[in-house]
Amino acid sequence: MVLLVLFLQGPAWARTAELIEHERVLLPGTSTHLPTTEDARAAIILGGQHLGWRVTGDNIGRITLFYNRKNKHTITIHVIYDAYGFQVRYADSTNMNYEKVDENTALIHPNYNRWINNLIKEIPEAMKEVNAAKARAELIRALKSPSSVQPTHKEQP
Repeated sequence: MVLLVLFLQGPAWARTAELIEHERVLLPGTSTHLPTTEDARAAIILGGQHLGWRVTGDNIGRITLFYNRKNKHTITIHVIYDAYGFQVRYADSTNMNYEKVDENTALIHPNYNRWINNLIKEIPEAMKEVNAAKARAELIRALKSPSSVQPTHKEQP
């Protein structure tokens, strides 16, 4: 009987790993403009969309993202952010073998950590896209401004 119980618990136990709560991640800036919380927000949403995450909550400084893997596994996380960085925090999941062991430790399906690592890598890449789009917009604005047009030669009297 004991072997049967251990056998039945084996697969679920084998598919758990310690849930990793990552440290704050700094976002890349540029030399031409200071980052804003709106830039960070856009990068988090864009980076999440690149990987199939959907926004389910959007408050200043905190975005809630939801991930649905093949209608089998779901994850909800909070991304706490400001203009300079972000931090991902676990909120909820289904079919991910989540188990709170103690105040500082939780177990979860190992794919959770992989999917979060992918997201953490993607958001700074998305910030580069946001920065590039902002720089392009600033350049276009500057080119359209009459004060930015300089004569190419001076007329002689």
